[in-house]
Amino acid sequence: MEMMYTDVIQALRAKGLEEDPRNYLTFFCLGNREVKKEGEYEPAERPDPDTYYIRAQEARRFMIYVHTKMMIQINGWCERLRDSDRRIPTVSLIDETASSGSDPWVPDVVIWYEHLGMPDETFLDPSSEECIQKVNRVADKYWDLYSSETLEHDLPGHLLRYPVGVSSEGTVTELPVVEFFPDTKARVLGAKSDYMPPILTT
Repeated sequence: MEMMYTDVIQALRAKGLEEDPRNYLTFFCLGNREVKKEGEYEPAERPDPDTYYIRAQEARRFMIYVHTKMMIQINGWCERLRDSDRRIPTVSLIDETASSGSDPWVPDVVIWYEHLGMPDETFLDPSSEECIQKVNRVADKYWDLYSSETLEHDLPGHLLRYPVGVSSEGTVTELPVVEFFPDTKARVLGAKSDYMPPILTT
């Protein structure tokens, strides 16, 4: 992440721009929270008290895990990538100067709606600055709701801004009091290890 943010900052400065690099490169994660509903099924056995598992259940909070994908955008060119397990909002590679006769791809607004919980005309042009700003604002709001102590309503969508800060030099930092993902001991910034388990290399 730091390498990429550093590259973005250097490219912006080469153009005489001092902007937030997250306007050009953003990392997200997926999560969900739901309020308890009357008549909802409850398992007969409960997790041990004072464990992360019981805290996650009581907070009604859990992460959604998918294979990592990303959107690459260079001068209006975008590449559409799909996840085999769970579809994520992406855009397709469109050459506006080409004369192949094929119709331009229309963004799958249904997928945007699934992850952001709202329709919006900006989603029709995912490469636009307005769309990027809208998605970032919504993802920031959803992270705040996801990580808050209380919950009054279901989380409207699943797309959360990955909770890190980025310095003016591109260094990725922890946000205040966000060392771990809620209800876990999973470090937001991860941890370095000198040992690579064989299962990851075979």
